[in-house]
Amino acid sequence: MAPNNECHRVLNMKLDPSTEVRYWNRRERQLWTACLFTGSAAVYCCRSAMPLCVVEIEEEYSWSKTDTGTILASFFWGYSMTQVLGGYISDRLGGDKVILAAALVWSLVTFWTPYLVQLNSNSSVRFVILVLSRVVIGAAQGMHFPSVSSLTAAKVSEKERTWVFTFLMSGSHMGTILAGSVGSFALHHFSWQAVFHLMGLCGVGWAIFMRVLVHREREKARVLSLEASVLSEKQTTKQEVLVPWLKLFRSPAFWSIVVGHFCQAYCFFMVYSWIPTYFHERFPEGNGWVFNVLPWLVKVLCIIFAGWLADRLLKSGCSVAFTRKLMETIGTIGSMAFLMSLSHVSGYTSALVCITGSMALLGFHNSGIMCNPHDIAPKYAGSVFGVMNMGAAIPGFIGVYIAGYLLDTTQSWELIFNSTCVIMFFGWLVFVIFGSGKRIVD
Repeated sequence: MAPNNECHRVLNMKLDPSTEVRYWNRRERQLWTACLFTGSAAVYCCRSAMPLCVVEIEEEYSWSKTDTGTILASFFWGYSMTQVLGGYISDRLGGDKVILAAALVWSLVTFWTPYLVQLNSNSSVRFVILVLSRVVIGAAQGMHFPSVSSLTAAKVSEKERTWVFTFLMSGSHMGTILAGSVGSFALHHFSWQAVFHLMGLCGVGWAIFMRVLVHREREKARVLSLEASVLSEKQTTKQEVLVPWLKLFRSPAFWSIVVGHFCQAYCFFMVYSWIPTYFHERFPEGNGWVFNVLPWLVKVLCIIFAGWLADRLLKSGCSVAFTRKLMETIGTIGSMAFLMSLSHVSGYTSALVCITGSMALLGFHNSGIMCNPHDIAPKYAGSVFGVMNMGAAIPGFIGVYIAGYLLDTTQSWELIFNSTCVIMFFGWLVFVIFGSGKRIVD
């Protein structure tokens, strides 16, 4: 009788008009946080395969830096197209469903990429196939983080949301670490094709685990859903309200996070996409696994610390706006200082320290702007995050391509790094002036 009593107790809670949201309990929160952390790692394992292998692929097919930039940028063409869609669908249907469906696509296409390239012997056709495969992977992965944001806003209380969100997002850098270490080993001892197979299998394995978890959670709630079907239908009708875009678009605070995230993403994508090439050209004697692992390992620690610090500040009485802007200031100014120093160093160790410091401090961005959609529009966090991340994908396909073109024509890494710092400063300034911690829409 105990399970039935518990079932009726939960059902009554669901039917209570005053209760609109049931947050995860402690056990559920721990399980889902671990699952989504691992998922973010799997996402970046597959995403990192191309930047890790691009030098070998470029040499094998005799492509120019402009061609390489096109391949690296093509991921973000797809990535930008599905951000808003992923967040919107997640806000309405549930982020877990969207995450699972997308994972099956990006993991399988990553695994099959070496086979797809071999479908035709013509170099131009191979180039097009590779570009299209990256567009598909980008489109599928574009749904992941808006869905995660939507799921977190719906299932985690405000007091715990910053740490949970920043922690599970830090999984992306663990994925970069895994790709940089294990992937570098596979690249050195086997081939670039082996890297894609290995990373793809990581994604498939996680998708299977996610499927089991989602199925179990759906089965647990199935009885409640059937018994409360009438009420659920009414509640669904009420919840199917269009996102108040007009009100959001009129808010300077909304645009401040779009601009700020765009500028910080520009820095991240420049480093993420081109640093393996930078070290390969400037310091060919350097160990690949070191510069492909160390910056992201330190950044994970920095992200977790920043999330803890932000929650401590909020609990101690600091305003949301002050906390978000402080995190963003530490991240941006510190990251800029290291990145500008990179233009003046000549040794491998010094360059590694600068890259590591720049990426590590940029981790404070996760507790600043990246958490702000939960503050200003918690009910529509997935949709808002989607718009924000769609804007942030633009540097991926335009900035990365332009960087490749500039490197072809000027051979100047200093130009790339210094121009990135200018853009970062502009984004920080906009957010500090116009950013807010107050709710814009209810």
